[in-house]
Formats: sequence, C-alpha cells, structure tokens
Amino acid sequence: MSYALQIHPEADAEHAQTTAWLAEHVSTARALAYANAIGRALDEIRERPLAWPRWRSLSDVHVRHLPAISYSVIYRVQEDMVTILAFAHMHRALGYWLDRRP
Repeated sequence: MSYALQIHPEADAEHAQTTAWLAEHVSTARALAYANAIGRALDEIRERPLAWPRWRSLSDVHVRHLPAISYSVIYRVQEDMVTILAFAHMHRALGYWLDRRP
C-alpha cells in the first residue's frame, strides 16, 4: 500500500531554501545530491512510513535520517496520509518544527 503524501508549507519552503543555498554557496552537484536523496527518502516513506523510528514520545511522528547529506525527514503518519513536517539539518535545534503538528 502506498500512502498519500503532503508537505507542510514551511517544510516545502525549507526544502526549496536548502536546495537554493547549496546551489549558490556550495555547488550545483551538492544541491542535486541533496534533492535526489530527499526524493528517494520521500519515495521510501510513502511506501513504508512505519519503517523508521518514532520521534521521542510522539507515536504518530517518525524520522528518516539521511546521514550522507546530514538531513532528516520528519513526518507524521495518520491513517493513509503522510505529512512531511520538516527537512531538518541534523545539527539544527531539535523540535523547532513541533508547532507544525496540528
């Protein structure tokens, strides 16, 4: 079963800003590697959203770590819907995205 996927507007903006920043300040290749890794992770999450660990005590929030690019995809699972809450750098303050969870 494949889950429906939606991306929180703030998470969508994070993703766009990160891609643009990497292209401008690092390299186009690094921006492309980031975008490809995120795309693969979203496909995996859509197919198996419960495969990755829960976020602390929140039973409906999971995190897919991507150490190769130092980012994590944080998402909420409800019935047959996955909502992406954040594309978080692994060194950013933890839980900054908690207010995105309805």
